[in-house]
Amino acid sequence: MARTRRSLPAASCSRAKLAGDFVLHGIDPYGADYGRAGLAAAPWGESFPSPALHHLVTWPGQFLFPLPLQALSRLVFGWWDERVFLLISAVAIWLLLGALFPGIPGRMAAVAFFLVPGHSLLAVLGDNDLPVVALLLAALLAAQYRRFLLMGVLLGCAIVTKQHALLAVPLVVTWAAVRGVDARTIARAAVVTTGVTAAFLAPFLLWDAAAFVRDTVVFLIGGGTDAYPINGFGLSAILLSAGVIHGARDAFPFALLELIAAGAVWKAAWVWLRRRVAIADVLILMGLVFASVLFVSRYFHDTHLLLGVELILAGLAARAWRTA
Repeated sequence: MARTRRSLPAASCSRAKLAGDFVLHGIDPYGADYGRAGLAAAPWGESFPSPALHHLVTWPGQFLFPLPLQALSRLVFGWWDERVFLLISAVAIWLLLGALFPGIPGRMAAVAFFLVPGHSLLAVLGDNDLPVVALLLAALLAAQYRRFLLMGVLLGCAIVTKQHALLAVPLVVTWAAVRGVDARTIARAAVVTTGVTAAFLAPFLLWDAAAFVRDTVVFLIGGGTDAYPINGFGLSAILLSAGVIHGARDAFPFALLELIAAGAVWKAAWVWLRRRVAIADVLILMGLVFASVLFVSRYFHDTHLLLGVELILAGLAARAWRTA
């Protein structure tokens, strides 16, 4: 694949497009050289080399779901921009919020979601959390209409799109449980979710398991030269500045901190949702679990903060206008 000098959107968005190109050319996207494929030309404002040049940190849904559109666009127009798929995801989010909260509450939730200061700029650059948010909202809508097998399929699709969708699964399941869904139904949905996740991951594990694990696990939570360098403005950056962590690639038990943060929100969700069964509260809790867990992870960026804030504001807006 020839290196291009065209202007590229944000690294994460460009990487998904290039990963799709690799798959279309029969090349394993995990462990591939994204720098030579064109990502080296993307803007990068950090003091260290872009980690995206040699690692694909997301699971395959991120680039497989837009792949049919990408292939068609390449065939017809000879061109593809991943932000087209993100725009489609944004429209889906707007419609799903309207379906979850009919009338004014849904419209106000959508306005709150998309009018977070800075969201427009990040969307132009490539806010690649939009597809996973759309899938999680679709799973909530399926649960609301008691389509629990469909909910399981959608949760599986969300998980293989972004790993941190796993954090939202206990919240959706808790919400379903407190609404009276029996354990057998939840177990069947869990089997479906597991099956969908395995179906997406298995081909890449068979292709090159070492590259897949190195890119999506070791790189994110490990230490040493093959670890994602600590950066951003989360707990990791604070500890690095304070000298608690000595080097940007040093090992640290961030995975344990993430489990503790997630467990605290999950416990609070169980207590809260048993008292008040409101779907708006599920959105708020999703935002809280995403923001808190990602804050204590190895890196915490503006897109991570945005993911938490926009869900919290959407939930608050829907709840406020529903009770107004």
